[in-house]
Amino acid sequence: MACCPLQAEAIALQRGVDLAISLSLSDCSFLTDCLTLAENCAGLHPPTEVDWRAHSEIFDIWKKLKCNQGFTCSHISRELNETADSLAKRGRKMGDSYGGFTYPTFPLFTGA
Repeated sequence: MACCPLQAEAIALQRGVDLAISLSLSDCSFLTDCLTLAENCAGLHPPTEVDWRAHSEIFDIWKKLKCNQGFTCSHISRELNETADSLAKRGRKMGDSYGGFTYPTFPLFTGA
């Protein structure tokens, strides 16, 4: 169970990275609409200035991205990620502070 929205985002990304590794993918791009998560996972140096509640997950993701040179993590604005935007809007209407789901069960926005 996630303690905060950042940790929920990090857990979802961590599971996606683990899935890519288990499938023996050599190249994989991960997109997140959480700028803090993207910056800390894609940085050159280990994340140190991040919410302590999500530090373990973010550090784990950072290590795995560094060990798998074909893996990248980038920020995408929520408006471009139509599914995430829709889920967030529905969650706010239902009174949820944040929602969660496991790695992709929906088509991701490809920019086309």
